[in-house]
This record gives sequence, structure tokens and C-alpha cells, in this order.
Amino acid sequence: MKKMYFLCCCVIFLILYSCVNEEDFEADRIAETHLHPTLENNIIYTEFKLSDFFDLDSLKDEEGGVDVEFLKSYDNHDSIILSIKKEMSIKEDEFNFINELNIEPVDFEIGNMDLSFVQYIPSTPGQIDTITLIDWADADVQIDALEPDERGEARHFDSIVLSSGAISINTPNLPIATKLQLRSSSIRTDVGQYLDTTLTIGGGVSQTELDFSDYTIIITPLNNEAGDSYIDLDYKLYLDLSSLDRSQVPSSCNFDISMTFGDKWDIDLAYGKIGYNEYNLLDTLYINYFDNSDFRDLLSEGTLDLKNMTMDIWYKTNIGLDGFLDVSTMYSQNYQGTEVPLFSTPPHLPLQGATSPNQPNLNGYFSKQDLGGVNVNALEILPNMVVYNVKYAIYDHPTSLSFIYPNNSYLTMNMENRIPIAAKINDMTSINNIDDFDFLQEEDGIGDYLDSIILRFDMENSFPATLQVNIMFKDNEDNIIDSLFESPLSVYAANVNNEGKVVSTNKQKQEMVITSEKYQQLRKAEKIAIKAVLNSATLVDNKPYILFEKESFLKLNMGIKAQMDITL
Repeated sequence: MKKMYFLCCCVIFLILYSCVNEEDFEADRIAETHLHPTLENNIIYTEFKLSDFFDLDSLKDEEGGVDVEFLKSYDNHDSIILSIKKEMSIKEDEFNFINELNIEPVDFEIGNMDLSFVQYIPSTPGQIDTITLIDWADADVQIDALEPDERGEARHFDSIVLSSGAISINTPNLPIATKLQLRSSSIRTDVGQYLDTTLTIGGGVSQTELDFSDYTIIITPLNNEAGDSYIDLDYKLYLDLSSLDRSQVPSSCNFDISMTFGDKWDIDLAYGKIGYNEYNLLDTLYINYFDNSDFRDLLSEGTLDLKNMTMDIWYKTNIGLDGFLDVSTMYSQNYQGTEVPLFSTPPHLPLQGATSPNQPNLNGYFSKQDLGGVNVNALEILPNMVVYNVKYAIYDHPTSLSFIYPNNSYLTMNMENRIPIAAKINDMTSINNIDDFDFLQEEDGIGDYLDSIILRFDMENSFPATLQVNIMFKDNEDNIIDSLFESPLSVYAANVNNEGKVVSTNKQKQEMVITSEKYQQLRKAEKIAIKAVLNSATLVDNKPYILFEKESFLKLNMGIKAQMDITL
């Protein structure tokens, strides 16, 4: 079989040879053969994210109270929200009218008393045990009236609760031990028992202290024209014969006694009529955000839409007083000195005090609606400061008892502006560099046989903005030797609704034919730079405000479709 096949081939060759002129069989007369295979390949993939256009961390100024959040809002879109926070407090040292509670020392001023009769008293046990020197004399503590409140109305304290303290009882050089009994309907223990106690004074001891920790002291109006008040206190002075060495009793003795109130008292709580009192809270928050962040260069006045800006105020207090906040004088100011009120129609905001000493109000809150609407112009001027000038007033509740903590009263307010960043963007630029680019540079390689070249672009854009994309060719020295497009490639914006919120990404395909000149430049490139310029999408003739979303992206895939020309 093989022999027969070989014979057939030889016969065909001889027939063909006999039909061919020898002159036609010269080497340069042999017909050329062209092969045209097709080459398709992806050569570039890059992705632009929001953080490629500006540094998100540059938006933060935590020391200045400015932070950036990505919160689920706007139909579950993670939009950038600028948060400006401020805390302001009134502490106990500003509730200073408690210091007006001035209690003077009480002097008994008994003077010298004749004691010569003591030696004549029978000493038979059971007959006479004590000798009363003074039987329940008045030692009431008078308290001067407090200054009127800021509206000229009287103020007074009804009672005070001590966390610690004492009454100091001072005696002259009293040579004999003497009993001093104190009784009061004003001074009560923590279980409500009236003061009724007996102390031993004298006998070489010049000062004695009566511990008043956790006592309550009732303050009673004196009903005089000055509006003074007093603390009820009576005393009894007597000798205890059973413990007395009569041989040591002098014929007379100076019994001048003084009691010092108040200088060692720590008042935990005070009840009474506090009256109307005003305080000014003044502080300034400097916003370096609009000046120093990368975002600042992209904005100008009128390019921010702050219609969804909100402000919230939380407060907590432990005082049993009502009150109000006046925020009408809060304002923002920019570098040009322009001042804009922070609220459009600010009301007086009512404050609710603590309902009882054990129940502070920790959940006070004012919403945007309570504040009468935040003035969006206050931040559209791109301020460098917000001036928190707040008036705070407190006054008695008409039906409940007012109380304060002289050493621990507080009103703390936390104010927070939350600003969803929606802006008109002009020429926000980012560049991705590819330093190891190799586009068929090898000589006598496949690149030498390419005939027609088409670049394919597959793009997906989730930015609510149009992008202009171009590719620059660079040599090893980073010199730009050419660009791919004379006019940048336009990538359409993601689809947005009327509020600038993205509802779907834009997917786009595009092809372009590359000239042989452009192709040769592309082969020379050692590096490339992909430049993306972001602008607000156009609607008719107006650019909308767009929200920035954390996960916004542009995906760009560039491929090549080329036909080769290989000659055989």
C-alpha cells in the first residue's frame, strides 16, 4: 500500500514539472503567502475610589471636634457626613449664690458666774445630782437674707443637707468640767431625729466639736423686714455633782462660750427658693476643616448644599430647677469676617430639671424642629469658626421644691451638627501610575506584525458625577511623550435621583481605532499615567449637588483587538 502511494506522488510531480517553464521557477517569482490571525487581550485594569480623589482622613479634625462618619442614611447609602461636636458645661463654681449662705459664730456671752454656793450643797447621794446654771436659753443662729435674684425677687434657703461638718464649741480657760446640753428643732439627723445632745466642756479642754455629718438643717424665716432667717438652737448649762471635785470649784468662773457654724461644712444639697438666674456660655470652635483638608480646594461658596444639615442638642442636669436656653446669638464666621446666625428662627428652649435629688435628668434633647430650623447659610459660607454664645437661665418651678448641689451641680450640653456632604464638583482629579507597563515593545516580536488596532474600553461608574479619562505615555524619566486621546474619554455619571442619590451604576463600552503613529508611540511608552477628572453631572444647564458615598468607584478595563499581518 505504501509503495502504491509513493508511486502516485511521483507521477503527479513529473506531470507538473513537465508543464512548467524553467524561467517561471525563479525564486523571486514565487507568490507571497499572508496570514491574518486576530489578537485579543486585556492590557490595563485600574480602579478609582473616592479616597483616590481626596484623603478622607484629611476631613477629620478630632481635636477641634470635627469628625467624619459614614452612616447608613439616604435610602441605605453610605454618604459622607461631616460631624461638628461641641460640649459646654456649667459647673458648681458657677452656681455661686450658695456661698451667700453666711452663718456667723454664736456667742453666749454669759460672763463671770458666782459658784461659791456649790460648797454648801449637801452631798448625800440621791438628793441633788445636778446644779442648773442656765436653764434653756435661746442660742438661735441668725442668717442674713440672700441677695435678690436678677429680677429683684427675694431668695432664701429652706434647708441644707450636710455631707460632712461640725459645730466647734469654744470655751475660755474653764477650770471645771461643765455639761452643755444642746437641743434644736432645726438640726436633724438623717433619720429625722431632732438634735438633743449633751457635751462636757471645760476642765482643761478649750474646744469641742460636734460632728454634723449627714445632718439636715432647717432654715426658718425670721419674718422681719430684712427677710432674715434663723436656725433654732437652745442650750442648757449645768454642773454634774456626781463627777465634780468640789474642792477644785472656784468661787467664780468666766462662762463665755462661742459656737462656730458653717466654716467646716460641706453642703451636699440645698433646698429653697433660688429665684431667676442667668448665665452666659461662650466658646468658639475653630473649623480648620474647610481650610486645610484636600476637599477645601474643590469647594467655593455656594457649591455646598446643606439643606439636610441638622443640629441636635443633648443636655443633662442634676439641679431641681427649670430653665431655658437662648441660642439666638450663636453664629458662624468665615475668613472674610462674614457672620451668619446658626438658626433661622431660634426659640427659647425649655429645660427640664431633675425631678428629685436621686433622679437627674440625663435625657434632655432638642431636635432640629425644636431649634426652629438650622440656617444652611451658616455653613455654606465655609466658616472657619462657630461661636457658641448661649444664654442659660434657671428659675424655680411653680409647684415643686427647688434644689441644687452647691459642690456638684452641673448642666452639660452636647451640641452636634451633622452635615451630609453634597456638593457641586469641578475638576476633582486623580492619577493612577503604572510604572511597569509593557506594550509589545520587544523588537521582532509579535508587535511588529500588527496591522489594524482597536482599543476596547469597558467601564463601570458608580460616582454620581461624570469623569474625563485620558492615558498619558511616559518614558523612563517620567516625561510625557504623548497621550492616548486628543480629547479625554467621557464616562457618564451613575444614575441619580432628584436628591443626587445614586440609584444604579453606569456601565459603558467604547472602542477606538489607533493609528499606526499612535501605536508606535504606545509601544515606546515605558510607563503610563491614567488620569481621571471628576465633575458634577449636568442636568440641562445646571449641575446638581451630589452626595459622596464611601464605596464610589470607577472601574476601567482596557483591552486590545488587533489583526496581525504575517508574510510567508
